[in-house]
Amino acid sequence: MIVQKIIDGIAEILDANFPDSDIQTEEVKQGLDTPCFFVFPINVSDIRHVGRRWNARYSMCVQYIPDSDEPKAECAEVEEKLYKLLEYITVNGCLVGGVDIHSETTDEVLSFFATYRMLTIEEPTEEIIKMTDLKGDVHVKEENI
Repeated sequence: MIVQKIIDGIAEILDANFPDSDIQTEEVKQGLDTPCFFVFPINVSDIRHVGRRWNARYSMCVQYIPDSDEPKAECAEVEEKLYKLLEYITVNGCLVGGVDIHSETTDEVLSFFATYRMLTIEEPTEEIIKMTDLKGDVHVKEENI
């Protein structure tokens, strides 16, 4: 599932650059440790391109909950880093660029948004018969010049 691979790509970058922060990809029932990140999809859309090709758009949200006496300053520092770190992520070994990147801080929680677009190819539902041999005759017509 591509959405999960995008979440994993974002989580890897966050883990490598914020080793002291907890990274959550599922709902936390109890015992939230701060600072922490939440990574989740907010909108997924597929638009048929040509044939079995689809233009997929995965809009993601990364929320950051700070743990300091100056939460707004901490959010601003993390926000600045996220713009550089999440511009490109790795999905299935390929770099995927983020678009429509923006962020906002409300109630001392940073919400960072990015949309990752990919061209996906649908698996064929029936076996495709491939051409094996092609034979042809070519004749050149002689002309008098």
